[in-house]
Amino acid sequence: MPAAVLRMRPSSPFATLAEHSLLSRPSSAVSNASSPNSRPGNASSPNSRPSVLESTPEQRLLANSCGTAYGGNSPLTEGQDALLDGTSHYDALLQAVEPAAPTGASVRSPSTTTRRRRAQGSMSGLKVNTVGCVGRSSKDLYSAVCEELGWPEVDVEPKPQTAKKDNTIFCVMQTNDMLERLPRIGRNSWVSRYIGCPDLCDKGNFARMCYAVKDFCDPHEFSFNPRTWVLPDQYNELKAKLEKSKKTFIVKPEDGSQGDGIFLVKGSRDLDIKLPNSRSAVVQQYVEKPLLLGGVKFDLRMYVCLIGGSDRTPPKVFLCKEGLARFCTEKYEEPMQSNMNKCMGHLTNYSLNKRSDKFEHAGETLESVFDPASTASKRPLTAALTQMERECPGFERDSFYENVASLVQKSVALMAPVLAAFARPITGGGEMPSFQILGFDVLLGHDFMAYLLEINNSPSLCIDEALPLNVDDLSPKELSTPVGLTREKGKVCRCMDMAHPHFHQQALVDVVVKKTAMGGAFQLLQQLKEGTEEPEHQDFIAVDVTGDPVFELLRSVENRFHDCGGAQKAFTSGSLRKHLGHLCSNGALEKHDLDTLSQKFRFTNLRSRDSARPEAMRLFDFLELLRQAGARAFRGAAPMDALGRMLQPA
Repeated sequence: MPAAVLRMRPSSPFATLAEHSLLSRPSSAVSNASSPNSRPGNASSPNSRPSVLESTPEQRLLANSCGTAYGGNSPLTEGQDALLDGTSHYDALLQAVEPAAPTGASVRSPSTTTRRRRAQGSMSGLKVNTVGCVGRSSKDLYSAVCEELGWPEVDVEPKPQTAKKDNTIFCVMQTNDMLERLPRIGRNSWVSRYIGCPDLCDKGNFARMCYAVKDFCDPHEFSFNPRTWVLPDQYNELKAKLEKSKKTFIVKPEDGSQGDGIFLVKGSRDLDIKLPNSRSAVVQQYVEKPLLLGGVKFDLRMYVCLIGGSDRTPPKVFLCKEGLARFCTEKYEEPMQSNMNKCMGHLTNYSLNKRSDKFEHAGETLESVFDPASTASKRPLTAALTQMERECPGFERDSFYENVASLVQKSVALMAPVLAAFARPITGGGEMPSFQILGFDVLLGHDFMAYLLEINNSPSLCIDEALPLNVDDLSPKELSTPVGLTREKGKVCRCMDMAHPHFHQQALVDVVVKKTAMGGAFQLLQQLKEGTEEPEHQDFIAVDVTGDPVFELLRSVENRFHDCGGAQKAFTSGSLRKHLGHLCSNGALEKHDLDTLSQKFRFTNLRSRDSARPEAMRLFDFLELLRQAGARAFRGAAPMDALGRMLQPA
């Protein structure tokens, strides 16, 4: 991987909670960590404690659970005081749990001035406006993050005369809410959504996007994306593949979510039986040998924060080092006709497995949540990585983060030029006042290869969970509670989370993980407000998309697409003759070929989920049009060479 892709801070003790690391690491690791090389920023008196910004979320939660925040004077137990108070002990623990920076990564420590600026800025912070949040789930998380950061939360519409002056993070759930606020926000304000992200994260659209650029990339550039077919467009290609292959394939409804309607197939006859009439679906080659923990299949929900971006520059991209490991509730068996219907052993979707009687809830203490021996069905990513290091010989945490950062880089490179095109009518091509946390669902193969299953435009921000109730213990009034009437914690609920009466309580694993992701994103925004050009955070890896060949390719094509009139004009015969007619002089490409291409690309197979300006997605249709025209105009030339000549001005 190029060194420019990854920028990791060395001060990242987030692998596990320090106290748990004492329990989980060999004693030699702790003792060997005691070295004269102290951690940057901790070379003060022996009684100094790490600041809130330098400590991990688990350490802050541990301190808060003891009745104190770092730097406070509330009493701690003797063991906890020794853990947090003595600098030498703290440094030794950090060196014991802190992974080395990945090979090839550019490692930078923040300067003293930067740390001082952050500490000062954390006192004022940004306002967080949650009036645009629908439902309780996301609002609960935003409120928890604001409370931890000490930032004000506002749940009323701002006055027009003050909105432009305030530095505010507007948390919204829908595109229309975002569009209402964009014209009214100030220079240092942000909206928690991008125009067009739902379209770009659509399973079928993303597969089409990868297919559109494959001829212009190294064959291994998108090896993280399992071979994919979009139905009904590529039904014949898939049919031919199924007739020759003995492999297993997974079929996902294109408009499905939360695991609904997913099934496995072997052979073309199996597909025709289970998916009659070639309905709309996305089909991928199934990863038959996934990495297992305890004999159970799992996937990883990785949180990726995008910030800003413009016509010329991609968004700043940050991969959170914490996430969720989501486990099946049945032991894994390689797919055969006899077990392909056992979805709880093959599908890792939390929304499916949480309904199983075998679903194991995470503990209610930090020690149990981060326990390396945990068998919970949902675990923190860092705890799962520790388990992999112990149980999977050859697994390396740093290599894992590098592999995931690489697939994040390529995925965002595909998306960035389209995001800028979506926003151009509002921003004029300037900086987008948007940020968004996306959910990257990653599956590891038995060889530790990271595969991207899908990108979730709206990853769950819920920090509670549903637990079943004994019906025999409920009163008639509680049994008659209407469906969906309440999700209040501690009360009987009959919402769709479970089929039977249940109650909701806060899930500590979700609180820790999602507060880490959202709180870190807020602090990155704060740094940008303060003028930091390259913000950084101990819980995030910066992924550099600038200069990525896919991004530069699509940015050049998007510029030509825009010059040709965009989706409204670029595919017309007149526009094609005007902008590509000069290539028809050599006799290989004729003007009537341009007319034929105009008719062929009159309509698109790309789907629109976002009501705002869906035409920007047609960039990928335009790229395919240029590829076909270039293949005819410059016979025998490599696709990339032909495209370069197609993009040259007349």
